[in-house]
Amino acid sequence: MLRCDMKVGGDGNVVEIDATSMTKKQKYNRGKKHADYWVFGGVDRTTKKWFAKVVYDDPTKPTLSRCIKTYIKPGTLIISDQFKSYVTEVLTGRRKGMLYTLENNTLLAGMRYTHQWVNHMTNFVDPVIGACTNRIERIWESRSRPT
Repeated sequence: MLRCDMKVGGDGNVVEIDATSMTKKQKYNRGKKHADYWVFGGVDRTTKKWFAKVVYDDPTKPTLSRCIKTYIKPGTLIISDQFKSYVTEVLTGRRKGMLYTLENNTLLAGMRYTHQWVNHMTNFVDPVIGACTNRIERIWESRSRPT
């Protein structure tokens, strides 16, 4: 069961966010191919409240930014992985080296979010700031298991 009827976070609260594909995988490249769909969600570390919203096949920055604005209260510290919809580094051109995060995302202007992230290619918990997304990933794991 997914929840999308509440706001989480707020001043002093930490919310972990993640987008995950819930597509049923084919075994051995056989059988019916299933449509791809994504779920975006977050869990408040303080209150333990969480939300999840199906975003179908559109885990893009505008879609996820709308979800963040809808379900996460202003002033929240948000922790994520380095999914390109949350953290993007410009590699070429005049803005080379510029890092776009949830803090300077124009779609989230005025929400006063602070943003930390973990690079899963090197660590599951950031060794400097301790950022991790274990709680939200545990929720996905428990929701994707057959009952």
